[in-house]
Amino acid sequence: MKSITKCLSVTLTAIAAGCFIANAQMPVLNTGVGPAIAGSYNPNNLPERALKFVRDYYGNHYAKSCEKDYNTENYDLTMTDGTEIEFDYQGKVMEIEAPDNSVISADAVKKIVPRDVYKKLAELGVTDKIEKIDREKRGFDIDLTDGANLNELYISTDGKLLAQK
Repeated sequence: MKSITKCLSVTLTAIAAGCFIANAQMPVLNTGVGPAIAGSYNPNNLPERALKFVRDYYGNHYAKSCEKDYNTENYDLTMTDGTEIEFDYQGKVMEIEAPDNSVISADAVKKIVPRDVYKKLAELGVTDKIEKIDREKRGFDIDLTDGANLNELYISTDGKLLAQK
């Protein structure tokens, strides 16, 4: 009887150990949706600098949508008139695009770009023809709506015209 009990005890221990090992090898599945990369954001909670820009230059329009990119801490705002604005985590305009057949106001352009860049745009006579401004590391990529030869400019942060298409 002792040998049967001992054999039964050894068998049960082996079965329990096998279950433990098999359970340890089972992959853990993530049942959630994963980490959020971007999501809807209340536009009233944008950084103060961004709110001031919107109030000053787009006060007649409302925010249609606002998203926050949790990787870069940037905000993408779409206004009811179709203007799309990207702000960085401090509220600085990183990119702005007017809706089709429309331009960014010269006052807004003056606020977005450094003085030397605006001066170069004024020299070229295009301050009232800007459809898109994209702030890059060393300058600004600027798209124009005018049907003339100039359609795109690249200007350094110190106001030097680096390229035009």
